[in-house]
Amino acid sequence: MVRSGDAMMPATGPRGRLPGIFGGGGRLSSTDLYFANACAPLLRRFHRRGPIRVLGPNSFCAGDIALIVRRDHPATVSRILSRPWRKLIYLVDDDIDAGVDDPGLPPAYRARLKHLQMTQYHPILHSADVVVTGSKRLADKHRPMKQVHVIDPYWAAPLPGGDHFDSLLSGGDLRLVHLGTASHRADLEAILPALERIMTRHRDVEFTTFYTFPGLERMAQRLRIRIRSHQSWRQHRKALPKERFHLALYPTLATAFNQARSINKLIEHGVVGAVGLYSAGWQHAHLVDHDGSGFLVGNEWQAWEETLHRILSRRERLRSIHRDSRELAVRLNDRDRQLQFWTGMFEL
Repeated sequence: MVRSGDAMMPATGPRGRLPGIFGGGGRLSSTDLYFANACAPLLRRFHRRGPIRVLGPNSFCAGDIALIVRRDHPATVSRILSRPWRKLIYLVDDDIDAGVDDPGLPPAYRARLKHLQMTQYHPILHSADVVVTGSKRLADKHRPMKQVHVIDPYWAAPLPGGDHFDSLLSGGDLRLVHLGTASHRADLEAILPALERIMTRHRDVEFTTFYTFPGLERMAQRLRIRIRSHQSWRQHRKALPKERFHLALYPTLATAFNQARSINKLIEHGVVGAVGLYSAGWQHAHLVDHDGSGFLVGNEWQAWEETLHRILSRRERLRSIHRDSRELAVRLNDRDRQLQFWTGMFEL
């Protein structure tokens, strides 16, 4: 048995799969992270007369200004697009077109992106007066045609201190994690040889992931790998802050889809108390002070193996590095800045 948060959970393997993420409809993670977490006091509820009305799980309005986040129920989107809003805002946090054309993404995920592209993405984008994104790369794509803004995500969760690193000083297990979804599969597959060699060599290392694929399943037969099964976003956002990890892996191959990603993982890693190890070519890598607030490495799996081995050989340093990585996450996870942005967008 291994401890995860406050609950006892079985160790992994195909028969020991744990509760994981991503399933079901309703409110999207994008809606919470880029709007609702920060703007909750402004939303109109049964018990509160806030200035912003909820039109659907991912759609909102205040007066003659409306917002759609990524996608919503077809009837909701149809009603919104049929009205003559003075300002229609579209928040999209992925390069949908690049994802459809990316052969490295899982076929089922590409199919979902294709469906979104054909049914809602282009119609909403065509009607929108303002586009809000999570990265400069994605903003640059839309800027010639639209008024564009870039905002950072906000996690409504405490960012823990480093007490969980104390166990490393007494010979405790080192907990690795990859907080990705199926859209990150090719990135994780690229460094899988490094992970396999490191975990074979260092038996006190445990690795947790929130999705799976055949190569990972094979490794889980003989190594300490915990594979989470599907869980809704609502369940995930409640469970994740209870988790604690020491090192979070975030490989990102040089694809157009990856280069449009936001800084979200820099904050999400802080939510679980982890120091991040990032691809040096990731567009937000400049925010990380290598060997200070995290680690940077090239995309070759041999480089990942060498870097992981070096980190594991000096694991007692992770707690001091975590102090700087947490400070970075706290600085980026700015509720007031996001709330001020939306107050201005809705002209409140």
